[in-house]
Amino acid sequence: MKSHPPVFGLLTDFGFDFAVASMKAVILKSVPDAQIVDIDHSLTKFSILSAAFILDKTHQFFPVHTYFIAVVDPGVGTKRAPLFVQTPNYSFVGPNNGVFSALLTRYPMHGLSH
Repeated sequence: MKSHPPVFGLLTDFGFDFAVASMKAVILKSVPDAQIVDIDHSLTKFSILSAAFILDKTHQFFPVHTYFIAVVDPGVGTKRAPLFVQTPNYSFVGPNNGVFSALLTRYPMHGLSH
């Protein structure tokens, strides 16, 4: 059976600028056959609650084993610890600032690591 290329879903408050292109380039440099889906990059700056809502409502429509990268953080670029959340079907990476709060309610302490 042929394996499918990995899917990455990106959610940021960057707007569509060079930062989004840089994120995609880093992914493609490591995973050249990756499929990258732009979930949203137009969130109100630092709207952690909006990002949590969007991730909770959209992730279930993605293929199983999708990797989600969420960067909505007033402390971006600081020493804030990243958070990795793994559910039975998906993986999420982002700041430890509440962006995954809705997911952690849906999947209580399923696979949380710093």
